[in-house]
Amino acid sequence: MTKGQFVKGYETFTDKVSANHEDYSKADWKAKDDQMDNFVDQCYPKHESNLTDEEKKTFWIKYFKYKYDRHGRNVLKAIELDVKKFEIEMDQAMEDLFDDPDEDLEQIFKEVYGDDIEKALDDFQKGINDISNKIKEWLEEGK
Repeated sequence: MTKGQFVKGYETFTDKVSANHEDYSKADWKAKDDQMDNFVDQCYPKHESNLTDEEKKTFWIKYFKYKYDRHGRNVLKAIELDVKKFEIEMDQAMEDLFDDPDEDLEQIFKEVYGDDIEKALDDFQKGINDISNKIKEWLEEGK
């Protein structure tokens, strides 16, 4: 696989996952996770030295977006597991590529998921309220 094929294949893969993530089954996610693992563990190291800084930034931004689409609020735990699994030197890579990694990544997540994060939290709260109301109804019926 050439560098161009890698960059295009990764972009196509992550964009497709982002567009369809809500419809994936556990089996679909298993297949997608295997593909992502291959991109992170095999392809990226092979092409890293030929990637521009901008291409590297794009790779990691799309990686974070994938992890968020996949794991939602548990995204940080998932990334931590990958760091251990693939022995990724994430801190150094982020410092090399971004002027202020924490601020830059926070801004990226806000730009990409700002409204979705707020909506997800609202939906989560609504779900908790709905469950609470159902339990109250069941308890009242049982009296």
